[in-house]
Amino acid sequence: MHMPFTSKKRRFKEYCFYERAKKRARTADLILTNHRLLLSQTEASSIFQHADVYVIDEAHQFEKTANETLGDSASYIQLHAKLTQLGSLQGGLLKKLKKRFHHAGLQTDTFIEMDEYLNQLQMKVTLSLAPSIHL
Repeated sequence: MHMPFTSKKRRFKEYCFYERAKKRARTADLILTNHRLLLSQTEASSIFQHADVYVIDEAHQFEKTANETLGDSASYIQLHAKLTQLGSLQGGLLKKLKKRFHHAGLQTDTFIEMDEYLNQLQMKVTLSLAPSIHL
């Protein structure tokens, strides 16, 4: 009996640890991940989109890996998407993280600095990488 490819693929995903983990991660409030997977463009967009908190394994390698992964090939769209995901104190991950710090009784003073820094970074990205607009 011949099974269609899509049926085999669907059945494989049901038993594959990696595929099951990705499915569960899409609805998780907390994700423990490797820095490389977080920076992966194809995986990051679907897996980490709705997470409230990120715990990054090997975070000391994050900056180096980000430079290697994004480097000169990072487009305006990619950088804008990441900065938008981080958000600000009005919305996004930064707001959620500040709220969790506040509920845990931890200091939240540095979040104002982070918000200002992210706003400046967003402006620099917009001014330096945005496609030219001709009116």
